[in-house]
Amino acid sequence: QWSANRLKENLFSVVASSAVLALVTWATLVFEWGLVGVAGAILLSYLLELGWKMAFVDRWMGRGPCKAPDPELRRRMARFSWQGVVLLALNVVVLDKSDLLILTWLKHDGKASAFFAQAFNLADRVNQVVGAFVGGVGISLMNQLGRGAAQMETIASKGLRYALLLASPMLF
Repeated sequence: QWSANRLKENLFSVVASSAVLALVTWATLVFEWGLVGVAGAILLSYLLELGWKMAFVDRWMGRGPCKAPDPELRRRMARFSWQGVVLLALNVVVLDKSDLLILTWLKHDGKASAFFAQAFNLADRVNQVVGAFVGGVGISLMNQLGRGAAQMETIASKGLRYALLLASPMLF
């Protein structure tokens, strides 16, 4: 979707999953579900974002080619995918959620963990919304460079203006 300049769907997925994350985490605080509720909110948010993006891609591309790829390409694709899964798992455990594990080991109550996770997850989601918009501007610039550099300055200046208009209140 990124390379095809179909950015509306990506932005919708990020914003909608961020709203689900905020609502479920709020429910976690109200109903005192603790760390399990926070983890469920994060998981639900990511699964919904994945589902929406996959639905958009499926609708855009259809069912794909009818013939299977050759075995060598299939093997390389599987190896590449598993390497990505391992890196993603390491990123989630080591970088993204290690703070929650430390809070759990320190025996903090569930409300403190939920509050801590919510603050950082919402800040991260704001960055993702802004990043989805700015990524679209970058792709538009790359597409324009392929057609001719004449309009690049206009796209860059308008994109920067809209990015600042979007990012400034969200980051504040």
